[in-house]
Amino acid sequence: MPRARLLAPHKRRGYWYLARKVPKRYRHLDKRSVVLLSTTIAIADDPRGIAARAAVQRLSDELDARWRSLANEPLDDREQFARTVQITTGHGLPYKERHEVIQLPLQDLIHRLSILKQDTRSDTVTAMLGGASRPAIMLSQLVDEYTSVVETELLQKSPRQRKRWRQERDTALALFKEIIGDDLPLHQLTRQHAMAFRDHWKARAMTGAVDVYTCNRNFGRISAMLKAVSDHHRLELAHIFQGLRLLGQKTKSRTAFAPAFIQDHLLATGSLDGLNHEARRILYLMVETGVRITEACNLNKTTIILDHKIPHIRIRPDGRQLKTDQSERDIPLVGVALMAMRAQPEGFPTYHDKADVVSATVNKFLRENKLLPNGETLYSLRHSFKDRLRKVRCLDDVDAYLMGHKGNRPKYGQPTLEDTLYWLDEMAFKRLPSHI
Repeated sequence: MPRARLLAPHKRRGYWYLARKVPKRYRHLDKRSVVLLSTTIAIADDPRGIAARAAVQRLSDELDARWRSLANEPLDDREQFARTVQITTGHGLPYKERHEVIQLPLQDLIHRLSILKQDTRSDTVTAMLGGASRPAIMLSQLVDEYTSVVETELLQKSPRQRKRWRQERDTALALFKEIIGDDLPLHQLTRQHAMAFRDHWKARAMTGAVDVYTCNRNFGRISAMLKAVSDHHRLELAHIFQGLRLLGQKTKSRTAFAPAFIQDHLLATGSLDGLNHEARRILYLMVETGVRITEACNLNKTTIILDHKIPHIRIRPDGRQLKTDQSERDIPLVGVALMAMRAQPEGFPTYHDKADVVSATVNKFLRENKLLPNGETLYSLRHSFKDRLRKVRCLDDVDAYLMGHKGNRPKYGQPTLEDTLYWLDEMAFKRLPSHI
């Protein structure tokens, strides 16, 4: 079924609303010029309207279905099944197909028949007696279906983020299909299929090829897609992955650079001259701000503030999705980070939205020049930044804020630039390269 264009939520009386004109072909059936429907999501709870975007799309889809029903337009198999399930759930019952209905306990069957005494419409008869078959969505269609379900949530991702998001789920699905050996309808997937997938990853974890975190992340991707598609189409699929997560923690951790190594080698004049200037300055920026690589790559002239009494950078979504809500923050520029941003006042155009590229470039250079003494990576500078915050005994809420972590940060009030500048000055490296 083709979906309507994506709709933006509207603010009204403290809540997010769907506001939609009635299409011309349905105006003889619906006399409203504009339909206003509340998402019941308060603006204060969702100030950026992220959850509201998904909610208005669901409401819009329901409106489309209602209008088509009023116009006696034929519904596709999925819409028809969704309406059938909606009838049973409206009576407080789960939908059962015909072969399941005849196996119900006598009391449950009598209850369904008693409903039909009050409502003899054909739709109700179909719903109560299991006359509608579940639509056959194939496993190979799962990622496409899931993408359609969550499309409003993907709006906040950059093109490169969306591409990676898609690749991760395509890869997980391809492996799942390979392991179970067939492209089955979703409703034919069983617990045994899920356990076969789990056993594959468990075997890899036992050999040390991957850690438990990676295994569970792959379960989670398949499980989340199945649940979302099932809920959206009211398929009532069994939760075949429930309880199958492997026990254990993420075992791989990145080593932090020692502060002395950063000072004597990474910040030594000329030591990074063989690295292109944008990549080199991203490294310098990370040394004194602890930003994530992707946060550094996506800075631009509107988020680099140099004409302020406290020069700083602003980490904002700006066309891409931040890792967490707490990632949004302002960080003062000191030492080599200030030097770097004065040299790159409009950001890093070569690496915009290309964190993986700059990471590979820098790591290759550092490795070839023997600047990774203990297996560190560019990202290790973020871990070093965290260690240095601890060493100067930075306040917990300021520490969490600068790192973009949730921590024990209060829901109201954030550290000021003056607050964070104090701690960054305390731990800043004093001997800086003569050029960057």
